Amino acid sequence: MSQVINFLIAAVIAYLLGSILSAKIICKFTGQPDPSTKGSGNPGATNVLRFAGEKLALMTLGGDILKGLIAVIIGRILGVQGFFLGLVGLAAFVGHLYPLYYKFKGGKGVSTGLGVLLGLSPVVGILALVTWVIVAAIFHYSSLAALVTAVLSLVYALLFTTPTYLLPILIMVGLLVWKHYANIQRLLAGTEDKMSVDLMSLGKSLWAKGKTQVEELQKKRMEQKVEKKTEPKATQEEKASKQKSATK
Repeated sequence: MSQVINFLIAAVIAYLLGSILSAKIICKFTGQPDPSTKGSGNPGATNVLRFAGEKLALMTLGGDILKGLIAVIIGRILGVQGFFLGLVGLAAFVGHLYPLYYKFKGGKGVSTGLGVLLGLSPVVGILALVTWVIVAAIFHYSSLAALVTAVLSLVYALLFTTPTYLLPILIMVGLLVWKHYANIQRLLAGTEDKMSVDLMSLGKSLWAKGKTQVEELQKKRMEQKVEKKTEPKATQEEKASKQKSATK
């Protein structure tokens, strides 16, 4: 009985977490327009990228992944396992699609689904994330990347995780494909919008910035070491004396 109660508690928490739309919150607190009124109207990272830029899109992506991951972690903490843990992840996913706080009008669940997969199986989650990045980088269609990733995530789940997760993951994939029905129609018609940012260029840019920051940090550390070595002996002795007196 306690296991059933723990599952129900975890599922409710997961749904409420899933109902938090990162895109709407981030845009509101940064002075950006409501994502439901801009671009595709979808409150997700790709749409935020269209009108608010890379930084806010990455924040949205991170927020949506985290809520799916945290929902599954809470389920684990409460002792939920196997098929029922998969259902907890599904509850978070459904929360994003039909959020309680926004009149049940949500997003398409790609990022939240990735978070759920990471929580159920880190291997499957990482493979799904890498798949999305590769397909998006090659073809420049976020929707195509999401659909390919969704289908392949079932294969990854079959190969690398317990069969008890398969039905919840299958339901997530079915819902995700259904939410992308209009995108599928546009892809077939050749009218689907491509991503506004080249992921390869973005990746190189982020790598260059990170490398520069690391180099600057290393340079500062080297300068501090040089200053310490060249510091007059008398000054060093004074510091040592002060430290000794402070410890008395």
